[in-house]
Amino acid sequence: MSDSILILRCPYCTTGDDFKELRAYKDGLFVCDACGHTVRPGVPTYRCTCRNCLKWKPPDRKPKLRFRLVTSVQFRAEEGVGAWPSAPSGF
Repeated sequence: MSDSILILRCPYCTTGDDFKELRAYKDGLFVCDACGHTVRPGVPTYRCTCRNCLKWKPPDRKPKLRFRLVTSVQFRAEEGVGAWPSAPSGF
C-alpha cells in the first residue's frame, strides 16, 4: 500500500504554465496564498468566499422576476375590489 498526497490547485492563479498549489491546513482547508481561494474536499455544501468566487455566478441560477402578469380578475381579487371603480359623477 502506498501513501498518496492530495494536491489541489487554485483555478485563478498561475505560476508559469501551471496553476498554483493550495496550502493544506490540518483542519482540512486548502487555501491559495495569492488570492485567498479556499477549498474543503469532502464537504459539498462548502462555498468559497474569495473575491474571484464572489464575482462568479453559477449559470444554473435564474434571475428573479421583478414583475408578473395578472388578469384584471386576479388584480381585482388581490386588491379586494369587487368591481371596477365607477366613473365620477358628472360625466
